[in-house]
Amino acid sequence: MKSSIDIASKLYKVLNVASVTDEITGKVYINDVPDGDQLENISVKTLTNPNRYLQVGYANLNIYVPEVISGRANLNRFQDILAVVLPLVKDNIYDGLSFQIDDDKGIFKDKDRDSMYFYNLKLTFQTL
Repeated sequence: MKSSIDIASKLYKVLNVASVTDEITGKVYINDVPDGDQLENISVKTLTNPNRYLQVGYANLNIYVPEVISGRANLNRFQDILAVVLPLVKDNIYDGLSFQIDDDKGIFKDKDRDSMYFYNLKLTFQTL
């Protein structure tokens, strides 16, 4: 049986590669981005599974980007980062796990951090 940290760790390994880390100004994190961090970061975490086992479930992938001077989301940076991230998580099999995009939630203003927006992707995973 895979634990939630196993799932998050494998998704972290899928995303913590040069093509992604060279594109963003920050880092890839498991769970939350550190408070006050204003860099372009990616966070991954598993979501509560109503079936009480983690062989099939959901994960959140959030991409954080500082707002542009006008106070709006930096759409160009989101597009650049998504161009690198999407091929890594779209119908990908990695080390005994299958990842697929379940829902593209889009862009949200980060209420916990000033001047930041995030892009949310909900992924499904399944152990193989």
